[in-house]
Amino acid sequence: MVVTDQINALRALGTDPIRKLVVPHVLSDLFMTPILTIIADFVGMVGGWLVARFQLRVSTGRTNVSSKILATCADEPSNRCRQCSSVFA
Repeated sequence: MVVTDQINALRALGTDPIRKLVVPHVLSDLFMTPILTIIADFVGMVGGWLVARFQLRVSTGRTNVSSKILATCADEPSNRCRQCSSVFA
């Protein structure tokens, strides 16, 4: 069955194809996008910590301090060069 046949079948049954096909997709996008963003950010931070800790032998405390400084740099662009240069030195 082709998508157009499905839409025609829904119309033949007297239901609104937009309500049955489009609205669930839009609602799932609205609910799941923030949740998936949070999960992806968490997985990325844990992966970065694992690489820094076990491959590069950087202490956890240094990683946390560097992350806080970089987050502050993103919030205040005027201090970006001064603070971020100390992270990578």
